[in-house]
Amino acid sequence: MLASPACARDIALGVLDRLSRRQRSAEREQRQGTKLNLLNRTLKAAIAPCDTWVSCRRAAPAREMTPRPPSRRSEVEGRIAMTKSVTKSALSLITFGAVLALLQGTPAQALNTKSYVSNTGSDANDCSSVALACAGLQHAHDQTSPGGEVSVVSPGDYSGLNSSVAARLIIQKSIHITNDGVGEASIRTPGLNLGIAILIQPSLGAIVSVRGLVIDGVGVGLIGIDIMTPSAVHIQNCVVRNFQSFRGWGVTLLHGINTQLFISDSIIFNNGSDAFSGGIQIAPVNIPNISGSSDAKVVLDRVHLENNVIGVLVDGQISREGQQGVTKSAYVIIRDSVVSGNGLAMP
Repeated sequence: MLASPACARDIALGVLDRLSRRQRSAEREQRQGTKLNLLNRTLKAAIAPCDTWVSCRRAAPAREMTPRPPSRRSEVEGRIAMTKSVTKSALSLITFGAVLALLQGTPAQALNTKSYVSNTGSDANDCSSVALACAGLQHAHDQTSPGGEVSVVSPGDYSGLNSSVAARLIIQKSIHITNDGVGEASIRTPGLNLGIAILIQPSLGAIVSVRGLVIDGVGVGLIGIDIMTPSAVHIQNCVVRNFQSFRGWGVTLLHGINTQLFISDSIIFNNGSDAFSGGIQIAPVNIPNISGSSDAKVVLDRVHLENNVIGVLVDGQISREGQQGVTKSAYVIIRDSVVSGNGLAMP
């Protein structure tokens, strides 16, 4: 098993410590040898009157001679050699740790709790600050942690360059997209991405809010906001307009899994082109093989529905994949709202 970078560093430090202790021990032995050498020189001076070193050695008691300590040059060379050895060992361990870290891969970048989009932003940024704002809402969504927020910094078109065939913005987590009065922030769907502007399909239990957006189908879009599986969706201060494709709708809730939809302070107008299209469609369906697919609960508060083919369609009789007779309930409350100029208000 390969050691982690932290473990490799600890091993290198341990090796350096052991080598340092060995060096200090060698220095102590060299100092002791130097002292003995000095003693020998003193002894030589004391017996200098003797004719020769040999005769003095015969006259004096026999004793063991201490080896001559290494010269200063030898000592320096030895230290240099030891230092090079320690350096090579440490570098080898450090290199090993670095390679191991590369093999293990770099950690994934943490997602933002709050991301930003700006009309001067770039999707090459990570959206983590106003200075590093993104250009499109999809990229900002992808850089944001579940339950986080995407904030609009300046007016502009935030459709982005989403290459998905499903929608311009696909919401797959709990998230809050907010334009808090900086000007018009729009998502446009000029016949691209199947004509859907915002597709909301997170996991069950997710809560999504969209505030302050202009969602424009530019006359050819199919659906402004398509709601599928969240627990709750809050749409506030939004404009949904010009979704005039065949069977086009401003807002649809078809796959209600006990989903609650709250729309407030919004205007939905000029949507639909045929007899089964218009402003808002509430028609929860039975979804085969999904447990808990059930009713839809909707509150429209201070909403204007104007000049749509159908103003609001509420239908609990629609089923999926030919399962006729499967009834799902839809509960709708409309208060302080205007439904005017539509071909049909509530069938």
